[in-house]
Amino acid sequence: MITVPRTLPVRLQPVPGEALDSWLEAVACRLDTPLGDVMAEFGLPVRPNTRGACLLDIPWEWTILLRSAEVDAIAKASGLTPGRITGMTLAHYDQRAVVIDSVKRQVARGQLWGRGRASRFCPDCLAVTGGRWQLSWRLSWSFACTIHHRLLADRCPGCHRVQRERPHSRHAIPKPGRCACRQPGTNRNDPVSRCHHELAAAKTLQLPADHRAFKTQALLLDMFESGIASFGVFAGDPMPSAVALADIKAVAGRILAPAVRSGLQAVAPGDLAAAHLGTLTPPDGTARPAEARPGYMAPPDALTTAIAVTTAVDILDQPTITQAGEALRWVTDATRDAAGHSTPTNIESWGRNISTRLRAVYLAALDPSLRVTDQIRYRTAALVPCFPSTSASSDARRSRKIPSALWPEWSLLLCPVKSAYSRIMRPALAGSLLLFGSRIDLPDAAKLLGSATDDSNISRILQILRAGAHWPGILHALTRLAEHLDAHPVPIDYARRRGIDYDHLLPAAHWKQICRRTGAPLGREHRHQVVRNLLFQRISGMPEHLAPAAYVIKDTPRRTYLSEFTASLTPALAAALDDAARAFLHDQGIRGEPVAWHPPTSLMDGLDLPGPDPAAVDIELMHELVMAAQSNISTIAEQLGTSVEVLRHLLQRHPPPPPPLTSHQFRARGQAIAAAQAVLSREELTRLYCDERRSLGEIAEGFGLNRITLTRLANEYAIPLRRYRTARTVIDRTWFYEQYVHHHRSLADLAQEKAMSPANMRRWAKILGVPLRSRGESRPESAID
Repeated sequence: MITVPRTLPVRLQPVPGEALDSWLEAVACRLDTPLGDVMAEFGLPVRPNTRGACLLDIPWEWTILLRSAEVDAIAKASGLTPGRITGMTLAHYDQRAVVIDSVKRQVARGQLWGRGRASRFCPDCLAVTGGRWQLSWRLSWSFACTIHHRLLADRCPGCHRVQRERPHSRHAIPKPGRCACRQPGTNRNDPVSRCHHELAAAKTLQLPADHRAFKTQALLLDMFESGIASFGVFAGDPMPSAVALADIKAVAGRILAPAVRSGLQAVAPGDLAAAHLGTLTPPDGTARPAEARPGYMAPPDALTTAIAVTTAVDILDQPTITQAGEALRWVTDATRDAAGHSTPTNIESWGRNISTRLRAVYLAALDPSLRVTDQIRYRTAALVPCFPSTSASSDARRSRKIPSALWPEWSLLLCPVKSAYSRIMRPALAGSLLLFGSRIDLPDAAKLLGSATDDSNISRILQILRAGAHWPGILHALTRLAEHLDAHPVPIDYARRRGIDYDHLLPAAHWKQICRRTGAPLGREHRHQVVRNLLFQRISGMPEHLAPAAYVIKDTPRRTYLSEFTASLTPALAAALDDAARAFLHDQGIRGEPVAWHPPTSLMDGLDLPGPDPAAVDIELMHELVMAAQSNISTIAEQLGTSVEVLRHLLQRHPPPPPPLTSHQFRARGQAIAAAQAVLSREELTRLYCDERRSLGEIAEGFGLNRITLTRLANEYAIPLRRYRTARTVIDRTWFYEQYVHHHRSLADLAQEKAMSPANMRRWAKILGVPLRSRGESRPESAID
């Protein structure tokens, strides 16, 4: 029970940042009263030194945590506000710089380097304030004075004992600024048994005002007040200060390990490193015994804390995870396991409650030493590397967004020109996308993408790329791509596309119609097969060798023909093939999806990649070279300074305009039929021929068409033609002779009059013995009586 205190006759204001015990001692000194009497006036009872005292809610150290009743009692006696009083206890830093057990009123020593007793001090600050102690000095994280630019002192210069490890004697009047430790062999209640050495005389290491240690100390103190860490690697994702301290503690603990000590001098501030090395080897030559778990508990002195924390904060204060990983790499290299490895799971031994940010920094530090598949699984090239997920559903979900062969718009830039074939690399790169952030096995990854490749190919291709100078750029590009696919919807369900039956893709009749409509040469059967395979790749996202048996391409000659075929594409033919692809998808019940799609290539901007850039090719020059038709694809690619793969891709996306057709080509490619279709639809021809019973000759004359062309058009439209016998036309010789010889009319003119063909009229001339004129003659070759 707390006795209601009276208001003290003398009131003393705490100095900014002062600890509660320091203020109580200052009040006792001002009143010239033993400390115990002053505490009693404030309602703070003495903890009895008897069995069972631990069951009483009376702490040994009041500076840790006060109950609300105790705060109110002190506030009434002192005239201070409750908030001001609470701010003088370590509760002010609870969950920010220390963790306090509120039941026991103790600091958890195993967390955040907590210590409930003892305090460091700045000799100059004690001298200036008349012996007033800062609350922050009680934190293990305090190691320097940012005002007087020196390290804090740990011990009394007289008795060499740690300060404030035990509460000040209640029987003595405090002497601020002097050591209150009891001298060995004296009565603890004897006021004159104290050391009373002047603490301002303590010597500590002086450092330049702009020293990294002071910047680190100021950063920590600001973080303790705000409770938020937003420096360095935490800037993009601010963390509670307790989380950041757990990370700093973990890194500092590794820095203090004996295996790392040799590298510390190269990265730590030189003056701190030299002083620290001196403490490890005392003048008598005996080395300090090594700690079993360095860094697990708070370092014993300010110097060790300064070098460990300053170096750790320097690592975590880097602007990016990648740079922080580079700064940490000397630590991970020095702490390899017995087999000489530093594995990602080793981070688990660094401490509890470390953040995802430190895990990311650790993975970035390991990046050069990881296997290529582990670099991918742990996303070491990402802004924030992370440990892989074990979710099979996420693997399946991502597989629906990835084609069996990587999009050509991406593979062109990622694949070195003089490396494995694109048809091998594209499926392997697609399979690698499933590894990002995943624990999926390579065989399972290949199977999810339709078995377009296998695990050995994926591994081999990644090893080839890893050995090249452009691997960092490739890894960054694939990482960005995987993250983009995870974050954004994809308009095509590639898993569904892989499951379609492509046996009836672009049947021969449809291909023939396209050729007639676009003027493309029909070609032989293998041309049709190549076109089907090209369309299969575009729709399915699968490589050429997975096409149905009817048009699969597995041999070199057909691959060459496929490459050369792209040079014969025209805008009309490319558009017609896309229309055919859309119609095919519609027939398969797929609506609302584009024929083809690819992620934005802008994700690769700024990366050093091995492949030639398609954007660097002059499209107009490409068209000129292709239309000249004087070289093959390989030669044209060389002239354009690019690869065959890039040229083939550009010709599919930007086909050149077709050259004008000769009359023979016009007829051979069915352009007469196409022209007739343009002016006479099936419905119109059916109405005229079937409903109105007009003859083909009448209809042809009315539309300016040839009767033979119109007959073929009717067959194309599947309109049945009337079959009837016509009276045989008999030509009179006298009439024929008169008109042809004397009036010089042509056979064509006479044939039109008699409704027959010129060839038939020529036949009648031979039958009747009418002499025929040679071409260019205006008179008959001989006279006939």
